[in-house]
Amino acid sequence: MVEEEFETLLEGATKIVLHYYARAYIMHIFEAVIFISLTGNLVPCYFLSLLKNFNVIHNYGWGLMILAYLY
Repeated sequence: MVEEEFETLLEGATKIVLHYYARAYIMHIFEAVIFISLTGNLVPCYFLSLLKNFNVIHNYGWGLMILAYLY
């Protein structure tokens, strides 16, 4: 599970490793809070492409995306 794998940040982690941890945490939030699925702990893989570039994800219309997913 994400909580166990990314529970403690590695000492001396590089910027790339920090981005891995941040992506894993965001995917966990997607799965556990925002895009809850009745099929278990699965998150659609198309969300991975949204986390590819951290410099632009703050520009995304996350509220619109959640509404589109729900309906």
